[in-house]
Amino acid sequence: MISRDVSASSSQAGRWAWRISLVTALFWVIVAIAYAARPWKSIPDQPVLRWTFALAMLVIAAGIVWLGNGLRKKQRRSYFLALIFLGSNIVVTFFDDFGIGDLIYLLYVIVLFALLIIKRQHFVGSATD
Repeated sequence: MISRDVSASSSQAGRWAWRISLVTALFWVIVAIAYAARPWKSIPDQPVLRWTFALAMLVIAAGIVWLGNGLRKKQRRSYFLALIFLGSNIVVTFFDDFGIGDLIYLLYVIVLFALLIIKRQHFVGSATD
């Protein structure tokens, strides 16, 4: 009975990691499309630059889905890569023109980073595994 409850909560963490990665990747896809379409004049009118950034954002979205799938499958490497990715997002956010959108994204990434650390046991297992 106890082991069943533990495995149920463990698989729940994996499902949440997968869902959150899909939502985050969707965010990046939407931003990439917006950047490529240039609906705001604050985005530079330099097609090569816009399309390069949009492509980079799509690559980021694909990487997030890959990491989320790895977390769902409890791949140790994905856990550490996810921490590196989120940590680098926290640092890089401060090198941009910091606005309300950046603040919201920063808080979101900090929460995800904290959740990964809190649920570490689920994603990397114990030292005896």
